[in-house]
Amino acid sequence: AATTNFPSSSYSQEVEEMNHMTKQEFIASLRRKSSGFSRGASMYRGVTRHHQQGRWQARIGRVAGNKDLYLGTFATEEEAAEAYDIA
Repeated sequence: AATTNFPSSSYSQEVEEMNHMTKQEFIASLRRKSSGFSRGASMYRGVTRHHQQGRWQARIGRVAGNKDLYLGTFATEEEAAEAYDIA
């Protein structure tokens, strides 16, 4: 099983939504729902703060050809952590 930031049981609604769309469509829906703003260093796996934009980035390291898989930027670190967990 993958290491996630939050318990897998907290994603039942997201799993149901994912059954009806592609991964790209689901990540896009997470971006559309994004709101708010957080400051500071992230405590979540796969999440970093973009130094210029101030938004939170989610990425999975060393996937295809040893490159990072970029998941997008999000307004809160929790939203970025959820995107990482779901990917």
